[in-house]
Amino acid sequence: FFHLVRVWIVEIPAFLFIWYYFKLDLSLYNFLIAFVALILGAILMILLYSCVHLSAFWIGRNVFIKEIGQTLDNYSEQPLDIFNKSIKTFFTYIYPIIFTAVIPVIILMGKMSSLQTLIYFGILIGLIIIWIFLVFWFWKIGLKRYEGGMG
Repeated sequence: FFHLVRVWIVEIPAFLFIWYYFKLDLSLYNFLIAFVALILGAILMILLYSCVHLSAFWIGRNVFIKEIGQTLDNYSEQPLDIFNKSIKTFFTYIYPIIFTAVIPVIILMGKMSSLQTLIYFGILIGLIIIWIFLVFWFWKIGLKRYEGGMG
């Protein structure tokens, strides 16, 4: 939830400010596609964080996992080009921060072809489907292990 709020409160106004301040020649089409990419990327991160929080069924206190995630989020502020191929693969498929940090900006700037954008959306939607199944799987297994409650 907070990731989606961050998109609305921080990232979209930042896009608009940069566009206005630097008087960039950005097309409305690219802006709309980047906006959709940003929202879908936020949904993907929400699903990922849901899996992390559902791990509390097995681990108990999962604060250390959350801290690892926050540390990895710091890497999303770096340009993708500085990482080697294995790190790019990790940030694309395992911990997909590039979908909220890097790719929407590339789309917004018009540096991604239509084919690349289509491939990107295919990968993004595929990852969202996979993470939805993982969240439900974690939830079902977690409920079987759940022993406590109020009372």
